[in-house]
Amino acid sequence: MPKGDGTLEALQSSLKIYYKYKKQLVSNDQFKKEIAIELDLGDGRDGPFLLKKSEIGRYFGLINYSFSNKKGMITERGIRFYESETLEDKIDIIFESVFEDSFGKKNFAIKSGNSRIDPPKLLVKSINVLNEITKKEFSYLLYSLADLNNSLENSLLAVEISRDKKLDPPEISDHLTKKYTDIKFIVFFENMKILKKDKNTYSFENYVSKKFREQISSLSIYNDV
Repeated sequence: MPKGDGTLEALQSSLKIYYKYKKQLVSNDQFKKEIAIELDLGDGRDGPFLLKKSEIGRYFGLINYSFSNKKGMITERGIRFYESETLEDKIDIIFESVFEDSFGKKNFAIKSGNSRIDPPKLLVKSINVLNEITKKEFSYLLYSLADLNNSLENSLLAVEISRDKKLDPPEISDHLTKKYTDIKFIVFFENMKILKKDKNTYSFENYVSKKFREQISSLSIYNDV
């Protein structure tokens, strides 16, 4: 999962750069130079920090990126997202990605990934079932599915049992805590008004709940089905 910057500002600034060049490939060096200016980051920022500003765009298929060539280009979906004038249109495009793309394998934001679990699909699916979720609960679901090989049904049941007992979800192994708790695309979903936050709990915004809940109910969280 992306570990850089999940803000909408970082995404919009990244797309602005790639959109300017449209169908031309943009090198890492060019992107880093321009994103530092766009976000007023000043001098001295290291390359990986600057490149990670484009991770969310790459993760959701708005930017096509080659790790071998170290170049990227805005996609047709990215152009539509950048040109969209309403937040609802942008949300529709992100859900197009959620429903159609793979996030655990062959993703432009991840150099090498071989997980059959697609985290954004798991997030919206879990909220659809549980109505709301905390970061701790979602982190546990990722761990339960990816590392313990539990089923989605049993993983969600474990969360519900913990809630009934007014307890936190089961513990995650210490060496995996950071891997599953630093979830930048949740920040992006909140910025995009896909999710709303009440204290530590996330649920769907009204637009998303009304438009996508039925489609989410039949969504698979796996990329090999």
